[in-house]
Amino acid sequence: MEKFRKKSFTFDDVSDQDVGVKVSEVLELVLNHKSYDEFYKLLEIDTIKDDFISIPGAKKLVETMRIVNAKFEKFDLESTYNNLEFDTTDGFKITFKNIENEEINQLTSSDEFTAVPIYSAQADFLSGLFSMEKYANKLMDNGHNDLVQYNLNRVKSIYESSDNKAKKYRVLLDNEGNYFLRAITSKRYYDYNNNIAVFIGLITLHKEMLSSKNKFIVQRCEYNESYVRTYFESLEEKELPNVGYINNIIEVSNDEVKREAMRFSTVISLSYVSKEDKNISLFIKPQRTKSTILSIKHNELPQTAFENLAMLVNYKEVQNELFEDLKKIGEIKKPDQIKHIIRDKINRARAGELKSSKNNILSELTTQVKTITELLELLNKIELLTEDIDSKEYLRYIIYEALVYRK
Repeated sequence: MEKFRKKSFTFDDVSDQDVGVKVSEVLELVLNHKSYDEFYKLLEIDTIKDDFISIPGAKKLVETMRIVNAKFEKFDLESTYNNLEFDTTDGFKITFKNIENEEINQLTSSDEFTAVPIYSAQADFLSGLFSMEKYANKLMDNGHNDLVQYNLNRVKSIYESSDNKAKKYRVLLDNEGNYFLRAITSKRYYDYNNNIAVFIGLITLHKEMLSSKNKFIVQRCEYNESYVRTYFESLEEKELPNVGYINNIIEVSNDEVKREAMRFSTVISLSYVSKEDKNISLFIKPQRTKSTILSIKHNELPQTAFENLAMLVNYKEVQNELFEDLKKIGEIKKPDQIKHIIRDKINRARAGELKSSKNNILSELTTQVKTITELLELLNKIELLTEDIDSKEYLRYIIYEALVYRK
């Protein structure tokens, strides 16, 4: 569905007038969060509440979050299987019945509603029923929806005579009154959402700029209703011998429904001068074990999560270690061999990892390269061949591994 598609903007889309945002405007994103007071105290907001965050693109970032927030209400509902009903006549729908949560009753004006599963919610739901996913999908693909309905109802009789534990469901309600089942979450789920991630990212970097000469811009943001990934690029350049320059990027990402909620990582913007004498940048990223600065899971208690935020001060150590690795790029003697390593990896990649762009990328990688500059230009071309955000992320990993580790 178009409304759930991942979108993005880059610094090129940012207005010249967007030189930053007030701390008070960023605070509005999390004003109604249950842990607002804890975040406010931990990040010592009182000392900066009247400040202006001088990060170009920050105003667009905050406004983007506001627009997304206005499109959906999100809530988490606990329900047992026996309080669910199913409709498989046209696709797959789940009706949640006998809802006793007062806040949800007020929001829905009822004690029941019907939701359509999106993303992997249907697969996860069916997999949790005696691994029924493949069997049910095969039946529905062949028009035997009635058999799926029969099996779903039969499961109720099993749960009636056994432990019918409640599960927690993340539900979205759009402005047209449509309900969507986004995911099945853990009962120990704490709502570290997209607004929290953007709030912490902006406040933390603002404090970093106050204590150093470093400056940042919002280089890129990728997002949908349950996910955000923001790239804060440092304007501090480091020369990379025989290659060009690098700028470190702090990537603040969040997935509201996966086990890992917030992640702060390092990405590299590698800049070089093209044959046409233009400054070009290529994003590359090491594997998580190398790039992660801080990670907070959805099942972590708020107090633990807040304490872990202190680890963000380690970001420079992570970046310095990566810089030592990156020096190996300037030692590449046979650029065409690196191209073949990348082509081999892409050739062996599963179809889902590069979507429809795989064949076009492989075709482009037949070009011979003789210099590091030619190699970097070719790698930039293949990244532009895919518009899918997850595919771009996959390419960044592959490229980094090949350039740095020759594998």
